[in-house]
Amino acid sequence: MSQIITIQNEQLTVAISTLGAEVQSVRSSRGTEFIWEGDPNIWKGRCPILFPICGGLKNDTYTLNGKTYQQQKHGFIRFCEFSVDSVNGDTAVLSARETEETLKTFPWHFVFTVTFRLTENRLAISYTVNNPDESTMYFNVGGHEGYATPEGIEEYELVFDKEEQLAVNSLSGNLIGHDKKPLMSGKVLPLKKEHFSIDAIILEELNSRALTLRHKNGGRSVRVEFPDLDHLLVWQMCGAPYVCIEPWNGMPDFADADGDITKKTYITALEGGKTFTSTHTMTFTEGN
Repeated sequence: MSQIITIQNEQLTVAISTLGAEVQSVRSSRGTEFIWEGDPNIWKGRCPILFPICGGLKNDTYTLNGKTYQQQKHGFIRFCEFSVDSVNGDTAVLSARETEETLKTFPWHFVFTVTFRLTENRLAISYTVNNPDESTMYFNVGGHEGYATPEGIEEYELVFDKEEQLAVNSLSGNLIGHDKKPLMSGKVLPLKKEHFSIDAIILEELNSRALTLRHKNGGRSVRVEFPDLDHLLVWQMCGAPYVCIEPWNGMPDFADADGDITKKTYITALEGGKTFTSTHTMTFTEGN
């Protein structure tokens, strides 16, 4: 049975479900909720973790050593029940391991640990993937945090840390194309519903490793820093009052992918006995 654990400090209270180690709420001491409510009539997710794949695979399959495996979009870790390793005031550590079911679609043993740590108005989330097997493990990992935009997304904008010449990869179902459509030049991207009429803003090439979602009138903002993750998606269910900022270390399959997981573009190869770690942070500000 899943449970909700809580970490907090003087500025923030964070609720985390043991199902998928998914953040359910980030609330300020003044009562401001920063996380999407997870309305099942729109999108029931809030902040799912993506592993062992980010996005979709061609035909929802991949091959390894001549064998074909099924793998659903965004992987399975969000459906796994995590163990609570520790909860201590402003810090929590949760972990999950392989099961008979996961081995059917991901043929490696693993230990997937998520550490949540609060510092003032900042939440850091660290993913650690341990490969205890002898063979090399191939995977992606990423965040999918949904931030509440109760006034509607067109009242918000994204501000990148560096000058950008952004172009969006084309989409074909769950797959992406090599062709790109120009999106913006500069640092500021005003959000518009039309950006999400097909699906997501998929950014393969990015100078910045941090950006801020902010209300145009100087209200609430969330700064997301992702120094260890190279790719970024921005998504919402078109017209809904939230936006997801998703730092990933991978991308969906390209439409011309051959399915060999060892040759997948932007796949992480983790040798046996090794550990992978990444951290991204969110800084929450209430503004006016």
